Amino acid sequence: MSPPSDLLVHVGKDNEHLLRYWDELTDSEKEIFSHQLMSLNFSSCPSAFSSSSLVVAPHPSNLSPVSDDHHIVKKNLSNEEEKRLRNLGMEAISRGEVAAIVMAGGQATRLGCTHPKVADPLMIGIAIDKGADCMAKGRGCQ
Repeated sequence: MSPPSDLLVHVGKDNEHLLRYWDELTDSEKEIFSHQLMSLNFSSCPSAFSSSSLVVAPHPSNLSPVSDDHHIVKKNLSNEEEKRLRNLGMEAISRGEVAAIVMAGGQATRLGCTHPKVADPLMIGIAIDKGADCMAKGRGCQ
């Protein structure tokens, strides 16, 4: 069964690839994925992409190591301390107090970037919970 016509219109021709696996989704997954796609502002993507090339990477002289009181080196922890900190972290996550974003390194030369991706600002309002592959397949995006 094809995606609903309003979803096709909202996504637009340039983004139809996001619906490639629509027929493989359960009805529940289709509903969730459809809601997620409808919440995105696809018309802002071209300008967000264009403006991303204007970002200037920080100069190495402006960078400094994270101070010792702001990070923990796992290999320096005892098993007990590692377990204690893991439990604290899991409790904070379960209360919705912590969020993390993990990104791959590299410059994204396929996207035309001239600097490390880490220097790009996040695009507010274009949230993808678990990555582009998840978005394309519509799986695990709950």
